[in-house]
Amino acid sequence: MSHPPIARHGDGRGRGGGDRAVGTGGQSGRRGRPHRPELPLASLALVALAIACASPTAGAWDPLQKAERVAQKGQQLLQKGDAKGAVEELLKSQALAPDDPSIRMGLGEALYKEGDYSSALTQFAGAAAADDPRRAQAALYNAGNAAFRKQEYSKALALYQRALLESDPSPDLLHNLELSQLLLEQSQQQKSKDGQKQDQQQQDKQQQAQSQKDRQQQQGQQQGDQKDQQQQQQQKDQQEDQQQQGAQDQEQQKQQQQQQEREKQEQEGQDPQKQQHQQAQQATADSSRAAADSTSAQGQKLPPGMTPQEAMRLLSVLDHDEQELRRSIQRRLQGGQTASKHDW
Repeated sequence: MSHPPIARHGDGRGRGGGDRAVGTGGQSGRRGRPHRPELPLASLALVALAIACASPTAGAWDPLQKAERVAQKGQQLLQKGDAKGAVEELLKSQALAPDDPSIRMGLGEALYKEGDYSSALTQFAGAAAADDPRRAQAALYNAGNAAFRKQEYSKALALYQRALLESDPSPDLLHNLELSQLLLEQSQQQKSKDGQKQDQQQQDKQQQAQSQKDRQQQQGQQQGDQKDQQQQQQQKDQQEDQQQQGAQDQEQQKQQQQQQEREKQEQEGQDPQKQQHQQAQQATADSSRAAADSTSAQGQKLPPGMTPQEAMRLLSVLDHDEQELRRSIQRRLQGGQTASKHDW
């Protein structure tokens, strides 16, 4: 739990008008109740008066006198709770006396109450260059409180440690230093835990990314294997189709060759029969011509003692014998062995 500091300036010893410790939030009294820092007007007046007295033109109008009046006005506004108005007036005063540590302390206090801890820290740190050790210690203490408000515990601790070297430490200063050290350690531990958590989250994220990458690679490998299997199956199917088509072509070619061989054999087997048939026809024609020639010769001159009727019967018998002869020849040509009724 953060413990907001209360900016104070003074001698750092915890007396009236001095520093107050950083509030603990749950305690009461001097450590738990915010205490409004004070910048006594007498201090500013004394500083301005000392400067005016040391100036060669003392008594005449001087920018430092105007700075004093403006600073007093700013202090009055701060006491009334108008931190914003006090900041405006004290900035004007600082423009007239930029190196005055009292004005820096007052402006730092007003900025601190307004909540501008970064600007307040700058003003307090500038006032820490004062020659007075107690004033330097108060400035460093208030600067440490401003850093504490920003939760810059390491810087606050360093400012408190510097304040220890300026003068005798007050209980408030020691308390704030110890509290800063404690919160710094807690902050570092929390940062370490957060860092470990972030590292773990980053590691988990990397593992998830790697797992996703591995799954994608595995899916890609599986898809590649399936694609290879499909390609191999397609090649196998193509080879089988080619083999089947080749076998069909060979079978068709074989059937064509067999058909051609049968046709050739039939053609070769028909040629002798055709020749034999032609020879039989030729023989029949020769026999017919011979018979016709014989009949013609007989018609011109019949044998002695033969009548024309007898000659016709003889010719009929000859025609019948000729037909039998023709059939016998055909059977012989076809392989038959049937004997003729007539012995020629």
